[in-house]
Amino acid sequence: MWLADLESKCQELLLICSRMVAEVKGGEFDDLRYMCHAFFLRQIQHMKSILLLKGECDSQLVSRSMFEGALYLMYAGKECQIARRWRLYCIVVDKQKMDEAELNGISVPSDIKRIINENIVECDELFKCEDGQYINNWREGESIYSIVKKVGFEKLYDQYYFPMSDYHHWGTVSVGKRYAIIEGGLRQVDSSVTESDRISSLLLALSCLLSTADFAESLFSCNERVALNKFKFGLSSIPRLVVDKVSIKAGGS
Repeated sequence: MWLADLESKCQELLLICSRMVAEVKGGEFDDLRYMCHAFFLRQIQHMKSILLLKGECDSQLVSRSMFEGALYLMYAGKECQIARRWRLYCIVVDKQKMDEAELNGISVPSDIKRIINENIVECDELFKCEDGQYINNWREGESIYSIVKKVGFEKLYDQYYFPMSDYHHWGTVSVGKRYAIIEGGLRQVDSSVTESDRISSLLLALSCLLSTADFAESLFSCNERVALNKFKFGLSSIPRLVVDKVSIKAGGS
């Protein structure tokens, strides 16, 4: 019953979010709005994947990705320069691809070159090392957990994201929970423990998509605040669900 109820709630939220994202217009020149729109679209796709997996253990892999997306978006909402850093690092990646293409004799469209060249000085100031190489991510040395503490996602991290890391990284605990030697052969077992893992993945996915939807509604005014509040009220009967408050810093773009 647990899994069916949670999947139903995920589907209900997905419908709300699909209506919301259809109302999002413009914002491509505003870093925070652009980031939010892109992340919202991906979170919706992730939730569709979660529902296709129907609570299988691999849904943990998708829900962990949803956690990171929600985390980075909330981080961008709290510190106004973060969305700019994230978007400029996209230019760094494109610059590296452009250089590689040109080395291999592949032509790069002039409009792409122009956009990269217009922004590369700012990118170099932020991301280029003394040896001429770029740092390997946009987070300025921040670990996931340091961002978790800044954003206030400790409950989601401790209760769901971190415990799922053993399955994600092929740890021995997750193997021991899922396989056993039965009648001389290794067999997959279906236990209450693995069902609990599947439930946790749905709870995390639901929390992350709801946090992202709250953020998007605050930023874009999609006229779905009443629907979101009604949905959240209907979650009060679900134990273990964690929904962190959304806080967008003024002038965060």
